[in-house]
Amino acid sequence: MCKKRIIALIAVCGIMLTGCKVEYSEETLPSSTAINEATSKTIRVRYSDETYKEYFEYCETLFETEHSDTDVILDLVSSENYVENIGSDSLSGTDVPDVYLIENSELGTAYLAGLAAKNTVDKFNSENYCDTAINACSCNGNLIGYPLGFKTSFLAYNTDFLTADNVKTFAALEEYSDNATFSQEDAAEIETIFRCNITELFANYGFVGSNINTGGTYGDDTSKVDINNGNIKSDAEKYLSIIDYFSLNPKASSSWCAKNFVAGKFLSTIYTTDYLGSLSKAQINYEIAEFPDYDNENSTAPLSITSALAVNPYASDIELAKEFAEFATYQMAEEFYNYVKLPSARKGVKYETEQFKNIYASYEKSVPKNKLQYGDQIYPLVEIALHNIAAGEDIEGEFKKIDDYMKDQISN
Repeated sequence: MCKKRIIALIAVCGIMLTGCKVEYSEETLPSSTAINEATSKTIRVRYSDETYKEYFEYCETLFETEHSDTDVILDLVSSENYVENIGSDSLSGTDVPDVYLIENSELGTAYLAGLAAKNTVDKFNSENYCDTAINACSCNGNLIGYPLGFKTSFLAYNTDFLTADNVKTFAALEEYSDNATFSQEDAAEIETIFRCNITELFANYGFVGSNINTGGTYGDDTSKVDINNGNIKSDAEKYLSIIDYFSLNPKASSSWCAKNFVAGKFLSTIYTTDYLGSLSKAQINYEIAEFPDYDNENSTAPLSITSALAVNPYASDIELAKEFAEFATYQMAEEFYNYVKLPSARKGVKYETEQFKNIYASYEKSVPKNKLQYGDQIYPLVEIALHNIAAGEDIEGEFKKIDDYMKDQISN
């Protein structure tokens, strides 16, 4: 029996004739709740980082306000076996996530597993997003993810003493240091021109990042892995020169450098986006610049991680899922920092602190984490190598060990 005939039969049975008056039994009348349930659409949004909780709750409220027939369900889950669980739930049909949060380095795994649909929304283009964001969220040249936010490193500097030209390169910063004169009062407060953590990945990777190739443009090409070449050796030598010139101490933590910068003791330091909250409370006059190049001929490139939303091809309503992904990443970009305290991957976003706008320049020149299988192992190895090099180990030997190890991993 077809659905129309079943509905018609139920309607007839629900009518009770009393004389010329038609009455309906309360038991057979559809309630407003039943009507809403029949017409309601559902979007399940999965994520494993509690940092995003309040932001997604805010998006949930506004999206449901604009889409009165849609119910957004937020699922905060464990990060353990995150992509694998999305796959198993999608195949079993149990609590299938329509949209999920993912870091760019895991996007390739999700895409190859058939768990990430292509992003075909025209707003995600070079006008609204830099190449770093687009490439980080692409696999095999196809845009997959919806860029949301990013983590990278940059330079913060005290504008009472330094100008943008002084910090454009490390060579310029050294020149300033060679010629700087301070009043007796300032000299008593200022401990150094520059200080940074040389043992933490996001602070030191940028010194060699521009010449490390881990997967080509999109970070997913196994034929393009090069972690030992003459340019990297040259970068590492310049890195050692900076350590020596500014007497950088391996015991200096990122939080300690940040604390001393806002206190006016350090005139410049390498910050990561993790410390933006503390930087916004600084009592000194400061500005932000991209991670400085070595000089006008030798570049640097900090590491970056881009968070994104991905749309599951197994979504119950894939067009609605795409609409939510666009809403939470593009339309709500101005609100993202207020809740997550990380900058948005979208260009031109305004922040509560005007100086934050320049962080995007460092993101633009950054190198996204790669999407290679076993590719995540590269980063702790580079971090250890840079630590060993600073302690006097052979530069070429350190990077050759990483290169040999990674090529062996990828080929197996």
